[in-house]
Amino acid sequence: MKSANINILCISICSPTDPEKLGYPTQKPVSLLKRIIESSSAEGDLVLDPFCGCGTTVAASEQLNRKWIGIDITHLAINLMASRLKQFFGDRHTPYEVFGDPKDIHSAVALAKADRYQFQWWALTKYTQGQLMRKRKGQTKE
Repeated sequence: MKSANINILCISICSPTDPEKLGYPTQKPVSLLKRIIESSSAEGDLVLDPFCGCGTTVAASEQLNRKWIGIDITHLAINLMASRLKQFFGDRHTPYEVFGDPKDIHSAVALAKADRYQFQWWALTKYTQGQLMRKRKGQTKE
């Protein structure tokens, strides 16, 4: 019988206390996404994540010099991704544009009328610098 070479990838999951964990139950470790992106694309390629949640794919793509598009329907997720890019890359990240975020009082009022819960998330994340999801159960104030 011929033996096959088997490659095993060992990547730990994000535990609830992992500093990488941002509060999304389906969040994957950055190391896993980096491995997937490295094996399926080259530098400069475009990576699309249509359900990006907290932006792990976006962060991994940025680290690996890929172009990226991250899509999510919640203002909380969009602001969390922006906060994550700022935290990990400072001002050295790829410039990006957010579509659908209120840019003035008229679009903020329109969002409030269309979906009051998304308006709440948008307003809270704007005035807490995206830090809403960072507090974990049992964490004390600093």
